[in-house]
Amino acid sequence: MKKLFNLLAVVAVVLGMASCGDGNNPGKTFQIDLQQIVGAVHITVTPTDNEAYFFSNYSSVGYIEKDGGARNYVMNRLHASYFDELLSDGIICQAKDDYIGYLKPEERNEDHMIIVCYVEKSEDGYGKIIGDVVTKTFKPTDVMPGEFSVSEDKKVQFAKSNYIETKYGFDIEEDQWYCLGATGPNTPYDLYPWSEGVQQFANDFYVPSADEWWYLFKKRPRADELFAHATIKTDDDNEVHGLILLPDNWQTPEGVSLKTSKEMGMEWDESWQQYIREKYDGYAQNIYTEDQWLNLEFFGAVFLPAAGLNGRNVNVYGWYWSSSEKSSESDKGYSFAFGRDNVTILVLKASPSPKTDNHSIRLVRAVK
Repeated sequence: MKKLFNLLAVVAVVLGMASCGDGNNPGKTFQIDLQQIVGAVHITVTPTDNEAYFFSNYSSVGYIEKDGGARNYVMNRLHASYFDELLSDGIICQAKDDYIGYLKPEERNEDHMIIVCYVEKSEDGYGKIIGDVVTKTFKPTDVMPGEFSVSEDKKVQFAKSNYIETKYGFDIEEDQWYCLGATGPNTPYDLYPWSEGVQQFANDFYVPSADEWWYLFKKRPRADELFAHATIKTDDDNEVHGLILLPDNWQTPEGVSLKTSKEMGMEWDESWQQYIREKYDGYAQNIYTEDQWLNLEFFGAVFLPAAGLNGRNVNVYGWYWSSSEKSSESDKGYSFAFGRDNVTILVLKASPSPKTDNHSIRLVRAVK
């Protein structure tokens, strides 16, 4: 259930805590920091007593309630394995607990609870609770954490991946880089004609308009510094090329290597309405493993894979629909495109694509 997070420090949101037990002030016993992406949570627990051992874990609230509450949940875990085994597994910790937890798909609509308390080893080799059991409840997110301005007074957050049509219906994948570059009707596919791509979506998700994409790439503050070409090397030895979008408040964290497209020397070409450095391989400038990319996700980075156009040029070019159509030509819609040496937004204002073309779809939701 737990995976140590030791790649780099993350700026975390400090959360308040509640306790159950003898009424001691939990704020003087533990600090719980939490940061989320879709399907995963980065949890840091820092005790005030660096020498003491403490229990640290998380689970769905429903599961904890079935166990009889937080204290019973801890006691059951302490009695299920010896103290030293739980220490080896990272369930019992000392000084700090810093890890990434992964949420089961079927539990992502449920509240979850982080549970911590001081423990000590009993004579029988098991652990026992010392003092309060401190808890913090959180609701799993279904959007990525970064916030992106798409107008002067509107920000959005992105869905975890491109939209995918499967035999079970539309789906969002676990990995941002996941793409097929395939057209329908045979499933699965992830490239759509405009009329299919701009349909109504659940949970207030929608396809950005041409003006919103334009604002994100050209008009938001520091717009030319907030995207980057990149490659993700997956655990199965694939290399996925694409474009990283960076949130409004992006500051490259210490220990992270990221060269923005501006730092690559891509410049704005007004005549063609594009950022470009001709005959340059931007994809080769930022190369990340899955674990390295996971760190960038927690800082709010979004990855748009180069899924191609109409089933061609997969992993070379990316074409993404907007929800806008040309009023004078009802058979055409606006989009944007990128390749290894450019990001072209001319097609958001002029030269719209035939609606029968098959492009990628990435959904967003307004920040409330």
